[in-house]
Amino acid sequence: MLAECKMIVVDKQAMASDAEENAVLAEEIGHYETHSLYVLEPGYNSRIARNNRIKYEARAKSWSYKNRMPFEELQEAVNKYCGLSELSEYFCLPIDFIHRAIEYYKTQGLFLKIPE
Repeated sequence: MLAECKMIVVDKQAMASDAEENAVLAEEIGHYETHSLYVLEPGYNSRIARNNRIKYEARAKSWSYKNRMPFEELQEAVNKYCGLSELSEYFCLPIDFIHRAIEYYKTQGLFLKIPE
């Protein structure tokens, strides 16, 4: 019997930076860790399938925020650094990922004041 092989493959050439690659990998790992996987098959564009994809994307993204940029670590970094570009460099994640993570944490009742 063949061993089960699990992997995530990313085209590095399609990534503009290491930060973008980190964000993509975090979300893809989030799909795996939250069992939020979907298969392209007949019915892929049905209403139910679209709703499931939206739900799966949200689960994967929230996992990526909580695991790649935990709130406590984000809070410490905000107190230590001046703005979004420094946070981006500190976490090695794109600024848009940081914005989305902050918005996610706001929906969870957690707030930060980020200097521009």
